[in-house]
Amino acid sequence: MRLCASLCCCLAAASVLPAQARGRADSPPAPGGAAVRSARQELETLRAAAQRGDAVAFWDWLPDSYQGDLEGCVHDLAERVDAKVYERAMKLLARIAKVGVDKQRFLFANAEVAAAMAGDPARAKTARASYGAVMTMLGELASSDLASVEGLRRFDGRRFLTKTGKPMLLALFAIAREQGHDPATEFAGMSFEIARQRGDTADVSMRTPGEPDKVETFVHTEGRWLPEQLVRDWSRTMRDARARIAAMPKGGDGRQMAQLRLVLGTVEGFVRKFEEAETQQEFDEVLQDVQAFGGRGR
Repeated sequence: MRLCASLCCCLAAASVLPAQARGRADSPPAPGGAAVRSARQELETLRAAAQRGDAVAFWDWLPDSYQGDLEGCVHDLAERVDAKVYERAMKLLARIAKVGVDKQRFLFANAEVAAAMAGDPARAKTARASYGAVMTMLGELASSDLASVEGLRRFDGRRFLTKTGKPMLLALFAIAREQGHDPATEFAGMSFEIARQRGDTADVSMRTPGEPDKVETFVHTEGRWLPEQLVRDWSRTMRDARARIAAMPKGGDGRQMAQLRLVLGTVEGFVRKFEEAETQQEFDEVLQDVQAFGGRGR
């Protein structure tokens, strides 16, 4: 994984989620004191946060107005979704995460899965770790404030990331390792240098061993150094997102919700069979049914 790809994975995990502004009295206090002033210091702070799995630091890195924009999108969404369908889907997600952990011995002992991993023991080890991390992340999400529409209405992203951010980052790291990259090693080797600075604009050279240098432009916005591309696209992206949400009928589109309920019912049936599977043969039979169902849908 390239240097910036590793960093962006961490940023994405924090920035896609909504929150209240940092000053909320019911939010955990922001660590670290005053914001750093130089682009280099700020990137080094984020690198250190990524190394320790601190997703909250990435949320704090976003300006208050950006946090408010994200929060507004999710609050708007809470008023549009079908509460019963949404919460049913989140409960199903929790069951999928639990059965995924409870029955993983059967999954990795399945003949097809075992054969696929037999030729690459190292890959098999990282695949198991990645799988476990993803199941943990899904379980955390399904037990968080995101699990209910009311939770969306009062969502505080900083509080959410304090509880759920680290499992999310660890899952991303595990997936990267399964693909042959180790973000921890890459972060440890990162270095940043200011190639050129012009007032509130800085070109930062990002370096990591074994990778070509990459120069990215950052701009000083609301006390934070942000990628120029992010700043340039932010208003349009948020405006488009709010417009798409506003176009949704309250309670969701009736026809789409009916179709979704059918899909949820089908998936719930498969999950129940996985939950009831007590032997390898029973598990394999359910897995074959799922594969056959997926083949019919293509």
